[in-house]
Amino acid sequence: MHLLVNSVAASGAALLPQVLEKIFATLVYTPEGQSINNRSRAVKNVRRHAASLMVKIGNKYPLLLLPVFDQIRATVENLSRPDGPAHLSCLEKVTLQEALLLISNHFGDYDLQSNFVGEVLREANTQFLDVVNAAPYQAIPKIYVDITGSNIVFCVNLLLGAVKRCAWPDDPERATRGGFVVSLTESGNPVCRNPAAPHVVPLLPHILSLIKIFNELFTPEAQSLIHDSYKGCLAMQETEKSNLLGLIGHSVSDGGDTQVVQSPLERMQQFLTGLHESCYHMMGSLGPSLGRDLYNIPNLGLAITNSVLSCLHSILSNIPMSDIIIIDNTEHKLVYVRYR
Repeated sequence: MHLLVNSVAASGAALLPQVLEKIFATLVYTPEGQSINNRSRAVKNVRRHAASLMVKIGNKYPLLLLPVFDQIRATVENLSRPDGPAHLSCLEKVTLQEALLLISNHFGDYDLQSNFVGEVLREANTQFLDVVNAAPYQAIPKIYVDITGSNIVFCVNLLLGAVKRCAWPDDPERATRGGFVVSLTESGNPVCRNPAAPHVVPLLPHILSLIKIFNELFTPEAQSLIHDSYKGCLAMQETEKSNLLGLIGHSVSDGGDTQVVQSPLERMQQFLTGLHESCYHMMGSLGPSLGRDLYNIPNLGLAITNSVLSCLHSILSNIPMSDIIIIDNTEHKLVYVRYR
């Protein structure tokens, strides 16, 4: 049995360069006449699946990828360049970075892994703080609004990726040797620190502020200020309605080769819904991921109450679906709940 496992591992390692080459070739696939602004649904799906495959391999076979980590990282950095050949979307960039973060979980060294996580998040942190420190909204060009919105999506989703993917070693001995263990419980179990915590925790106040802004959008005062063209931007998306009605996947033609053109309202709906849900998924993952680094934050409960749980009356009275975080004091964790 041991020989069989070694044989499979050896054959996998031998085929790995070819597999990675195919994945990255698929990731940059762009038919003639299409660009990042007008890709068809089929092309988007192909590229998304290629990026997701890197995450799946990084999750299931990280030790297979660890010896070629530097090569994969260099390829990802090259593809992620703004002037690079791939013209990756924000979510494609995030997905590839998630794959790298999964592999880094097997560095076995807290400082090495934490430094790498810091490098991954550096661009996102800078962009996020630029948005936070920007001047109040005035009459600014639409292209600037698009870039700012894209930056926020990239930052929030990359931060979410770090929260979900970064972890300490499962083996207590490896965790101790790698510098992940900071103390022991009364029963002698190790208490570990997450290498992403030093880079995630400083941004949590801004994430909570963003969630509070989302919640305040449902108040009557905010609703009265929304332009008539965007009055429905907080409503459930048509795709979600179709999912609930079981209409997805039953059409005769899926229109995979069709270049989808969204209206401004649909784009705003997608932007707000995606960003809102990413923030709440992040909050739901913080407890299990960061552990002590989260619960040691002073006045954490008050901060959550004043942001995540703010304006709930307006939210529940205006929409059929809302996302709520509940603090479970019995198990010291945040619980993600979706109401429909």
